[in-house]
Amino acid sequence: MKYLLILSTLIIFGLTVTISAQSETKSDETKVETKTYSVEGMTCQGCVSSVESKLGKIDGVQEYEVDLEKGEAVVEFDPEKVKSEDIEKEFEKSPYKVTVKETEKNNQQE
Repeated sequence: MKYLLILSTLIIFGLTVTISAQSETKSDETKVETKTYSVEGMTCQGCVSSVESKLGKIDGVQEYEVDLEKGEAVVEFDPEKVKSEDIEKEFEKSPYKVTVKETEKNNQQE
């Protein structure tokens, strides 16, 4: 009887730990949006570094890739911390004009 009680306690404890671990995993998941922005005004690698530096300081921006040849930046961000429009506004007083690419604006309106 004692053996059965210990065994059932261990099984219940194991299930509790498993359920607890699964709920923690789900709560750690954050939503991430990826948008491509047109970046006007970049002429050199120094410009790319400036844009990357500014993106890196925006709270909620997780990853970014700036391409000089394409004149664009692909940005991954947490929409609960920063909105796409806020990213554009961060560049208003800089020498670069940053806007969401037109094809993505059309997809947002649908």
